[in-house]
Amino acid sequence: MIVTGDFMYYKDFAKIIKQKRKELGISSAEMADLLYISKSRYSKYENAHNEPSFEILCDIILLLDIDILKLIKKEKPKNLKFFD
Repeated sequence: MIVTGDFMYYKDFAKIIKQKRKELGISSAEMADLLYISKSRYSKYENAHNEPSFEILCDIILLLDIDILKLIKKEKPKNLKFFD
């Protein structure tokens, strides 16, 4: 997972960024150029084969104007344990 505590589902993130990029008419090569990374590296993010660093994650969210709330899990994970 990208964010500690399983707040983000990586496969959902990959699906969202791919869909949003296409909606905006940006090619994956253009997106990679905007992020100053290789096309193959960006492709791995969109295909859920790799997780971006926090810095790249923030850049992607800003460039694609993604609502961060769409990326945050809405329910408390069942396996989340609190200290007593």
